[in-house]
Amino acid sequence: MSLRVLMYHDIEPEATNNRYSFTARDFAAHMSAIKAAAGGSPAIARGSKEAMSGFAITFDDGHKGWLAAADALEALGWRAYFFIITSRIGAAGGLEAADIRRLHAAGHVIGSHSVDHPYHLAAREPVFIEEQWTRSKAVLEDIIGHEVLSASVPGGSYNRRVGLAADAAGVRMLFTSEPVATSWDVDGCRVFGRYALYNGMDAQAAAALAAGRLSATLPQYLSWNLRKAVRAVMRRPYQAIRRTLYKGTS
Repeated sequence: MSLRVLMYHDIEPEATNNRYSFTARDFAAHMSAIKAAAGGSPAIARGSKEAMSGFAITFDDGHKGWLAAADALEALGWRAYFFIITSRIGAAGGLEAADIRRLHAAGHVIGSHSVDHPYHLAAREPVFIEEQWTRSKAVLEDIIGHEVLSASVPGGSYNRRVGLAADAAGVRMLFTSEPVATSWDVDGCRVFGRYALYNGMDAQAAAALAAGRLSATLPQYLSWNLRKAVRAVMRRPYQAIRRTLYKGTS
């Protein structure tokens, strides 16, 4: 079934140049436009392989600004997925354990975004990848007192090895950065694509992605696959350029 999963990162009080940052006001405008365009509420499954359709909202990293996003979502009666880098819990600008418990208690899904956001995860050894999922899940489970069954891939670095390691660690829903509305199974784990939201994208652009309009989804799909082709031919130069361009972002 088709599920358009939206991927947000940070919510900040003031506008910045951060590629993945939105102000709380802009995020609230996105949610209003999405509600008008897509209808219904975001899909939520708490780690099962049940079929989902429509749209869903996710957040990566673990920023303090998520609390403002949660307020905006809850005002609409909506819930989202929050994927956390566990080594950054309690760091400057990051969530505290109490914040994570607050999100969980409000009905949002808490998931892993790895221990420390390793670069190019898909190229690492299976034991390393599985450890990233296992250790981060254990930290989050200790905080919320509940099994953590969802995760998102750091840096969008996904291949089947990443999915198999997630399955071995007990992840049942894994979210990538591939801009597709389809999902697929890797043993006992269901893997989903996501559409990225970037600084400067207005509310109507967000609504078009949530509604699955081809004019919004196709450019992301084509751009992603072009970058994939470039990476395959020029992997090392591409990685060096990407690290330079996106230094300080995730």
